[in-house]
Amino acid sequence: MYKKFSCLLVILLFIISCNSKEVITTPDLAKDIALNLPDGIQLRIGSTIPGSLTQGGEYWHIVTAEQNGLLVVRTLGDTDTILTAYDSEMNILSTNDDGPDEPNASIIMSVKKGITYLYKLTGFDETAAGSYDITAYYYPVIQLRDGVSHNGRISDWDYQFFSYTADRNGTLVVETEGPTDTYLYFFDEDLVCLGYNDDGAGVPNDRLFYNVESKKTYYIEVGAYEFGPYTVFARLE
Repeated sequence: MYKKFSCLLVILLFIISCNSKEVITTPDLAKDIALNLPDGIQLRIGSTIPGSLTQGGEYWHIVTAEQNGLLVVRTLGDTDTILTAYDSEMNILSTNDDGPDEPNASIIMSVKKGITYLYKLTGFDETAAGSYDITAYYYPVIQLRDGVSHNGRISDWDYQFFSYTADRNGTLVVETEGPTDTYLYFFDEDLVCLGYNDDGAGVPNDRLFYNVESKKTYYIEVGAYEFGPYTVFARLE
């Protein structure tokens, strides 16, 4: 399955009513909602929690970021699940079904230290049910330095993340070299997709250009269609 990143924000109005018809407007709405839901569970980063999905069930987990970085929340097991991530104002940040390994769901996104995020877990349809595990962890990110190459190995349909912080304004060139068929995605610090390239440096290598701003950090994803070695480097022109 060809993996694509979509950059989509859907605003939802989430109203909780009680007998007095009051609306919850706490500073951290996501945490307040999760803790008041029957299945609102704190998911600590680095931990794995077992669960059991009933037909038509809906389960909520809250994650508070301990540091800035790329956070992965994913399910494990044989139950076909869907994950949807929300910020503290109940805006949808991302949703995923069957990625990268079917039937599990996986969301990777940029998080900020001290911010709470809310994850809703459901089945693929009303008949989906069974046991599952849910886990949260920081995705490893390798820092790229100007003009310094990085050598690595990658599996087919896998991906690896790099960060690059510009020391001045200019055009950043990111390239891959080697025998492995790779592709490149380029993101800002909030993991909003800014660019993509496949075979721009001649099959099977890639070349991507982007005008960057001084002191800003960007993320680079190297993905592959096959297993093998590769080299990636960045230079600021």
